[in-house]
Amino acid sequence: MSDVSVNKIVLFKKYVVNSGAVSFEKAEEKVTTTTNLYLGNRIYVDDIGSYSIGCRAYAYKNGKKIYGFLTAGHDTKLNAKVYYVISNEIDVKSPLGKVVGRKFGGSIDCSFVQVTNSKYHMTNKIKNANGKSLSKYVACTPTEGEIVYKSGYNGGTTKGKVLATNVTARVGNITLKHFCEASYKTKHGDSGGVVYHHGDYEFVGLQSLGSDMGEDNYFNKSSYCDQDYIFNENWGGLTGIMWY
Repeated sequence: MSDVSVNKIVLFKKYVVNSGAVSFEKAEEKVTTTTNLYLGNRIYVDDIGSYSIGCRAYAYKNGKKIYGFLTAGHDTKLNAKVYYVISNEIDVKSPLGKVVGRKFGGSIDCSFVQVTNSKYHMTNKIKNANGKSLSKYVACTPTEGEIVYKSGYNGGTTKGKVLATNVTARVGNITLKHFCEASYKTKHGDSGGVVYHHGDYEFVGLQSLGSDMGEDNYFNKSSYCDQDYIFNENWGGLTGIMWY
């Protein structure tokens, strides 16, 4: 029993059993485990597919401050449940949260996933970056020729040069503007993964698109959503979106 007060013992003896063979000891506290979520980890959006975690963030929805992370917005759906994936196993019994805001178009390819399950703890650490964390204070928009890094669950951590900024692309009937193109390699499933500047681990953007398929199913060119537009616009019914 977790409660061995006199009153509880009296009730037990009255309604259960009253025997000298029964002793009462306080049970140990329940142990709960918490799973840390890292930038670049794999997630599964219900009935849609796998994405990567991009950036720890908060926002305001209907005046209430909510916490979670950002990932890609293409193909996701509002209110879709989101699950953590480890060793290719989806934790279907314990969704970590759901998509509460999304936009795919204009200058944004982004979803906000609100983490509501206390089993999961959202960190700012970057997967496969020797324990380094994304800066909580500075984000940046690198210029052409600078080196950026991407961390995604399927393609891992790759680096490349910024090839162009202010790129316009079309995906079906959707026009994307002000995107950035880089030479780092990426794979399907890296969408939403964090793009960062190596020097001070500043947030640069979210992995969005790949082109020029090469060896081992890697895209040789990648496009990412610029952080400047993610945080300077209100989208998906959210306001005050910010990383931390």
